[in-house]
Amino acid sequence: MQGLIALALLFGVVGLQIYRSGGTDRNANSLRILVKSLTWRTVGTTQVIILARLLSGSWDKAFAIGVPDTLVKLLLGICHERLFETAALRELEYRRLWKASTWKVCAISSTVVIATLYGNYNFAIKLGPIDTVFKSLNYYLHELAWDQIKWGVASKRAATDKAT
Repeated sequence: MQGLIALALLFGVVGLQIYRSGGTDRNANSLRILVKSLTWRTVGTTQVIILARLLSGSWDKAFAIGVPDTLVKLLLGICHERLFETAALRELEYRRLWKASTWKVCAISSTVVIATLYGNYNFAIKLGPIDTVFKSLNYYLHELAWDQIKWGVASKRAATDKAT
């Protein structure tokens, strides 16, 4: 468990450093990353609240987990998105699969920690795997949809012109 938390924090720190250093073209995709992160958080938050409600029987507990989960994952999601927009990871083979897998490590870690803090460990262990199965599919579909949206993506020609 501590290893998963450390990995999630590492992704957040690395992503933040890349953002601060300008490791991605901020003008071309900053708004895209924000909108993409917000749309995913809307899907993810709705799902975790519904699952927490179904498992606990309590809307209070569902929102007590869903609200902090949203805030933590919004920050982690932006950093993760920045990390995968770096030149090295943008052209990665099986990028969508790697991106979804690394995000799941970050996401399940934060969900389990938050559910433990606001519920109990047994509840968190039930919520984590169920949430992971549903969100893995939903995240893949979200990435697939956003791959079709060209808004905010710098063209390869523009990147080549900028480099020369």
